[in-house]
Amino acid sequence: MLLVLATLDAAYAQTFIDFDDRTADCCWSGSVPASTEYVAEGVTFTGPAALDGGGILDEAGGFGVTGHSSPNFLAFNNSGVYPTGGVARGPETMTFAGGASSVSFLVGAGPGGPFQATAFDGNGNTVDTVAVTLTSTMQLVTLSGSIESVVFDSSASYWVLDDLSFTDGVPVDADNDGSPAGEDCDDNDPSRYPGATELCNGVDDDCDTLVPANELDGDSDGVSTCAGDCDDDDANRTPGANEVCDGVDNDCDGIVPANETDADADGTATCEGDCDDADATRVPGANEVCDGVDNDCDGNVPADEVDGDADGVRVCGGDCNDASAFTFPGASEICDGADNDCDGTVPATETDDDSDGFAECQGDCDDAAATTFPGAAELCNAVDDDCDGTVPATEIDDDADGFAECAGDCDDAASTTFPGAPELCNAVDDDCDGTVPATETDDDSDGFAECDGDCDDAMSATFPGATEACDGFDNDCDGTLLATEGDGDGDGEYACDGDCDDTQPLVFTGAPELCDGLDNDCDGAVPSDEVDDDGDGARVCGGDCDDADATRFPGATELCDGIDSDCDPANDGEVDADGDGVRECDGDCDDADADVHPGATELCDGVDNDCDGSTAGEEDADADGSRVCNGDCDDSDPDALPGGTEIPGDGIDQDCDGVDTPGVPLDTADTSEPPVDTDDTDVDETKKCGCAAAPGPGLAFGALLLPLLAVRRR
Repeated sequence: MLLVLATLDAAYAQTFIDFDDRTADCCWSGSVPASTEYVAEGVTFTGPAALDGGGILDEAGGFGVTGHSSPNFLAFNNSGVYPTGGVARGPETMTFAGGASSVSFLVGAGPGGPFQATAFDGNGNTVDTVAVTLTSTMQLVTLSGSIESVVFDSSASYWVLDDLSFTDGVPVDADNDGSPAGEDCDDNDPSRYPGATELCNGVDDDCDTLVPANELDGDSDGVSTCAGDCDDDDANRTPGANEVCDGVDNDCDGIVPANETDADADGTATCEGDCDDADATRVPGANEVCDGVDNDCDGNVPADEVDGDADGVRVCGGDCNDASAFTFPGASEICDGADNDCDGTVPATETDDDSDGFAECQGDCDDAAATTFPGAAELCNAVDDDCDGTVPATEIDDDADGFAECAGDCDDAASTTFPGAPELCNAVDDDCDGTVPATETDDDSDGFAECDGDCDDAMSATFPGATEACDGFDNDCDGTLLATEGDGDGDGEYACDGDCDDTQPLVFTGAPELCDGLDNDCDGAVPSDEVDDDGDGARVCGGDCDDADATRFPGATELCDGIDSDCDPANDGEVDADGDGVRECDGDCDDADADVHPGATELCDGVDNDCDGSTAGEEDADADGSRVCNGDCDDSDPDALPGGTEIPGDGIDQDCDGVDTPGVPLDTADTSEPPVDTDDTDVDETKKCGCAAAPGPGLAFGALLLPLLAVRRR
């Protein structure tokens, strides 16, 4: 999204860029270079290399930052170069085409790291500097002053920038209501300005910093007093509100509904549930009495007030089971598990204590066990579960190992054999799982099974006490290898086979030599071009063009000294191609032209000879081939130039000789023209067109020409 608006306090045009108006990838390789994406908005992004300047990316790539507008941001990667650009490997620069009085943006980095931003004016002077430590939470950086560019950098492996805002210093009246932004309290609303009529809208329309009391919504119900709220201290009272049962005019129509009154003064209105507002004893919450009436207004006569089983007793009268005619106070007890006489107890023999469906009076031989009752299935528990008086033989544990045959004991005569028993190294199914463990067999016929200590029962050369060989195996099964027998770096060669550094996977016998300062091929020597003699971190084999000078290596900062510091063949602007004594890096704006350099004399040729960024006075605005500095007396009229064809009597000096018709001064040819400025004290004498009035007949002759000049060539 891109916004251009006016600030309320300074009345300056402000530009806001959140990078969300571009379609962006979530991966570095698909980034959109930001370099010239926002030229139209007055800002460009550049870096020290062609593909720098930052890339527009989608946050879906997982950059680990929060606190910015979604989804896009401007991202910088210090560790990679991508075909589409959008990375950073040094100080990055934002340049503002029209300058700025303030610049702010959010910065952050998932991995963290230092960050610094410095603002410069048009002369390269520092005007402001901010330094912060980047975190995963985006933080605001603000710079102010007469800013033309901002240079920023971070050593974080990657970092992001978003929500860029800058103010250009041009007064605006965005809503065209006649009040500039510095005076207008809302320059986006033409109905709000100093002196405007207050509306019933809860807004300070006349910009006096006050909102009228009757426009406020004191109870936050969405309606103010001026809009009809009859009680602005009560959010439940507002025009159109639903009436609630509170005895108050909630909808502000001036009427309290009749059903909100309490006719019998029992504290409850009809709308609150009073089922008989003429009887103060019938009210919600009243105690029910055993009279067959709905005393508590719940819409029901309590069930305990009826005699459901017609045994002559209601529940409220003591019937403890009004669904059974055999149950009532004084009834005889029967074997049904119920309190037939309603004395509050059930005889112990009638209760089914274990909830198995049988009480003792029904034949349950153990009413404390739910699995024991007449007809129950026999379980493997040495108990008479079916209450037939006998325990099955398969439930007996003959060898006293804790398991009977019915519990899975596969040999009830051996106490070491039962389900879950520890397997012994005896080729027997000790744990009764149906198999003899593989570890109890000698698969390689070397005299040892795995359970006897054979650490690899598929290799006959591996068993306890075997001789160790240089093969990477624990031949003697002692749990260790020879120190020289391991392949610590995973390069496929053991130290005992000739690996001279088993911690480096790129070092082994016959390995190709790499530019890493190591003896990769184990021949006992490190090649001479792998040594870093000047200690600058770069080797000759890695591109160091002068290994005796620590300031020269690939990636070193180029200085304006005519020396190839970064070891690349590029000029880098340090050559004085035109021989004028000034290099590009020293400010020569055209190193192919010896007449162009800082301090050169400006010529009347339309070229910025002195490299100050201006060719004022050298324009040919009307494209007539003559410049102001060459004597063009009217650079807005292509017919007016030195040597032009003069049209007598039209009040225009076409040939720039200072007169119209010979002998007729320009100030008498057309009295409707603006007066000629005869005071030339503010004119550069070297650029005057020679248009001064010539002596002549003066006013008398001019008076004769006035009727003829009513229509003239403009």
